Amino acid sequence: MTALTYHPDRSALIAESHLRPFRPVASPSRLSFMAFLRSPGRASPMARLIAQLCADYALTPPDDQAVHYSADFGLFQLRWERHTEFDSLQVFSADDSQTAGVQDFHATVFDLLPKAWVRKLPGSCFMSAHMHIVQGQVLEREDVPRYSQGLDSSALVISHMQDERLTFLTDFRSHADGFQRFLIVNEGANPHELGRTVQRVVEIETYRALVLLANPLVRAQGPLLSQLSQELSILVRALDNEQQADNARSLLKQALKIEAELGRLEVDTAYRLSATRAYAPLVIERLERLKESRLTGWQRYSSFLMRRLAPAERAAVNLDQRITNVQDRAKRIVALLQAQISVQVEVQNQQLLSNMEANARKQLQLQRSVELIGAVAITYYAVSVFAVLLKPWHLGDLAAWLKAGAIPVFLLGTLYLSHLLAGHGQPTLFRRFFAKGGSKKREE
Repeated sequence: MTALTYHPDRSALIAESHLRPFRPVASPSRLSFMAFLRSPGRASPMARLIAQLCADYALTPPDDQAVHYSADFGLFQLRWERHTEFDSLQVFSADDSQTAGVQDFHATVFDLLPKAWVRKLPGSCFMSAHMHIVQGQVLEREDVPRYSQGLDSSALVISHMQDERLTFLTDFRSHADGFQRFLIVNEGANPHELGRTVQRVVEIETYRALVLLANPLVRAQGPLLSQLSQELSILVRALDNEQQADNARSLLKQALKIEAELGRLEVDTAYRLSATRAYAPLVIERLERLKESRLTGWQRYSSFLMRRLAPAERAAVNLDQRITNVQDRAKRIVALLQAQISVQVEVQNQQLLSNMEANARKQLQLQRSVELIGAVAITYYAVSVFAVLLKPWHLGDLAAWLKAGAIPVFLLGTLYLSHLLAGHGQPTLFRRFFAKGGSKKREE
């Protein structure tokens, strides 16, 4: 025994290879298969329902976390698989009613299920079909009427499969019971090869239906996307209109509304469209493994499927690309409108700053005028007081000259003090005077 340290998920990785194995299918036998759609990611109630059926037949039920279960219930064998967004049921039974290779689909294995249990099946059934497997020789043109009983001969599709060891017949019609009908003529395939072919046909039909589920969505959302694209074009033309240049905010509001609608459209379609892109290659891959060949006079199974499958896939991819392109256009228009509004705001701010600067200049001029008037008044009173002080000296004409010389001294002193008290610092005139005086002293 080796002393190796294994990864904690090693067992799960090994088990993954054995999930959903092919089961051998004997011929003749009957099969009914159904697929039920549910919300992606939600727990499947199918396990609980199958557990109830197991309890009635005294069988071990599936685990709550199981994704696959199969068991033999006596009259029928049941196989259940849980997928991301759907559950599939397959019901098998040996066919003892075959008579000379004729199949009329009157007796189906689905009828063996308890009716009360069937009524409880959860989810929305989007795929249901009966498949009968008969033993026969290589099917020729003259054998077709005998084997195609119960099928619509006007819509018959026939293919040889697995290097002509099987022949597949269907009409792709939904019959009175709501089920499609498929017939496989075993012309030499062993049970394992037959089981793989049956499983691939079941998967092809299920994935094909899931791909085609995108068609109603594309038809419903395509016109809405075209309308939103046209509204964006109108917005672009409005941007070039000079009369609409000042209406950028209103245009931005419309653009944001369109962008929100596109976001909702993307959310509503993203899962279905991405699922379509994922399922379509699976259908093609399964078809290639059937190794088909054509029976002269009838359309092949794969040719019939791809006639509608390929356009459905292209329509889904095209809608997804259109949503992305229109979203990119909307984002560019929103960015352009936001830039235009920003420029307008900058211009308004510049105008506001210019107006504030002009108002400040006017206030400064008014303040200087008030300071000058106040300085003149103070000078007048100061000179008057100075004249009163000169009277006792009886200086005669000299007093007049002294009063005249005191006027500029008092005026300049008053202006200087008022400027300092106003918190403006030293007046420019005095700064220049003192600066010149200081420079002369430095030169000396």
